[in-house]
Amino acid sequence: MTDRGRPSRFAGLIPPLVAGALSAAVSWRTWINPFVDSSREMNVPARVALGERLYRDVVYHYGPAGPWINALAIHFFGRRFAGLEVTGLLAAAVLLYSLFRLTQRAGSSLSACVAVTWAAAVCVGASNGGSFLFPYSFGALFAMAGGFLSLAVCAAPLSRAGVGLGSAGLCLALAAKPEIGTAAALVLLVAALRGRLSRDQRKPLFGVIMYGALAAAALYAIAFGGVPWNDLSPEGPFALFSPPEPWRNVYRIMSGLAAPGESLRSAATSLFLDLLIIAAAVAASRLATRSPGPAEVAWILAVATAAAFLGFGPGRLLDDRLPPLLSPLPIIAAAAALAMLRSPLDGAGSARWMLFGFSAAVSARVLLGLRYGATTTPYSILVFPGLAATAAVLTLDLLAEKSPARRMTRRFLAVVFVALSAVALARWQRYHAFGRERLVTSAGTLRLRSDRAVAVAETLRFLASHARPGDTLSGFPETGGFFNFVTGLRNPLREEQVLPGHLDAAGEERLIRHIEQDGPRFILIANRPTPEFGAPGFGRDYAVGVWNEIGRHYRLRASFGPAPPEAAVGSPGFFIHVYERGDSVPQKP
Repeated sequence: MTDRGRPSRFAGLIPPLVAGALSAAVSWRTWINPFVDSSREMNVPARVALGERLYRDVVYHYGPAGPWINALAIHFFGRRFAGLEVTGLLAAAVLLYSLFRLTQRAGSSLSACVAVTWAAAVCVGASNGGSFLFPYSFGALFAMAGGFLSLAVCAAPLSRAGVGLGSAGLCLALAAKPEIGTAAALVLLVAALRGRLSRDQRKPLFGVIMYGALAAAALYAIAFGGVPWNDLSPEGPFALFSPPEPWRNVYRIMSGLAAPGESLRSAATSLFLDLLIIAAAVAASRLATRSPGPAEVAWILAVATAAAFLGFGPGRLLDDRLPPLLSPLPIIAAAAALAMLRSPLDGAGSARWMLFGFSAAVSARVLLGLRYGATTTPYSILVFPGLAATAAVLTLDLLAEKSPARRMTRRFLAVVFVALSAVALARWQRYHAFGRERLVTSAGTLRLRSDRAVAVAETLRFLASHARPGDTLSGFPETGGFFNFVTGLRNPLREEQVLPGHLDAAGEERLIRHIEQDGPRFILIANRPTPEFGAPGFGRDYAVGVWNEIGRHYRLRASFGPAPPEAAVGSPGFFIHVYERGDSVPQKP
């Protein structure tokens, strides 16, 4: 489908740029959570930048591309939050621009514009480790960006430069998160086999897959060369092929399969609301005889009123309780992708297969658990753009084609997408505006919940006054990396995180021996419970031997936060306990 009379090739990118900028503004400096994932995303590349070997010297469970790219950013920008945020911004730009072009070929400029606008509004300022500016996993963001880049390039006729760019995108996806890259490669393979293409036209697609896979294999060979097998599994990327039970528990929760009945009811409610909105838009569009006209103005006012009610008015509580409108989309996208394969794929059909198929494949992990509202999961945010684009193509392009008032139906539905973008911005403004305190560090400024900001500031002051040059510091369950990054104190342990399932019995014994023989001077333990893994408390429900070893060699020097010094992980109040090496009686973690 083509669009006539476009004022500019890039005019459709202006609304996404505005939405992304507003999303960043309302969530300003809230993107980093020092106690969940962000510590790893800071300190693993910082250690690589200092010459430590990924997988051998530093435990990491994903592909090497993420830490390597961010190590370059740290090399050029230093230990600054902004340096890593720039890589997140660039990856987000590649992802959203590639998605825009792919959606444009699969549907239209209008569907591309409104889908990417909604995606930018949701994903740039998302809470709970979802923000594209500092995601829970840069590797996952880079993989999604590479995957969409490769698909967008391959959806158009391929030149020699296109083959190179498509291969680079696929290589990035495979080398950052192999499961995401594999999904992109399989989608491209099906497009090559089912496309209405000549033999010569198939060759470039096969070339993208082959060159991208070979380049990624070369990167893995460099990363794994000389690294012992014990450092690759279970404390490395091969653990993902046979995840331990605590990880499976997280996956079940994330997918919605931990409570399938509740998840199905939520998806059914979302589907009902979706159909109601679509039916209202189609019915209203049939009343419109001209554009602009009274019917269109009335529709815009009605939708704007509903958005204001949910985003800024008394409907805010209702917005928090409603299930996400895209909840059924992982299943719908899969069904739409399979429907595309009933006949050979032409140009637009091939682009639709790529969009639907890739979006369905990567969203399988949140099959019945898509959450991007009051409750947000980082992986839901990662797959949101593709699902939003799928929804736009299905409604604005395919469904609207069947309407007698095709043009007006598209316009009326587009208004809904714009309104949903506004509601998302209002939601992030509401979540990020209150209860946060500005924290200034040597690495940059961030805004944390007040109790955490005070505890972090006091911990940094303690370390500044007590640490000597050459001192070392580690943290549990996943706290130390932030303080390593900000203070420059080195972590002598391989582990940046010790969460349930991260260590098998042999791995725990190795860590215990390392703490005994070459443990850091300081150990930080934060109140970061882990109920999602099925084992809430560090030192009580898991890593008991590690905690006992800490108790034998360390004494509690300070405790910061509203919780008392004797509080254990999982207690109501937040705390950061600072332990210093020396003889002591075991304390509570």
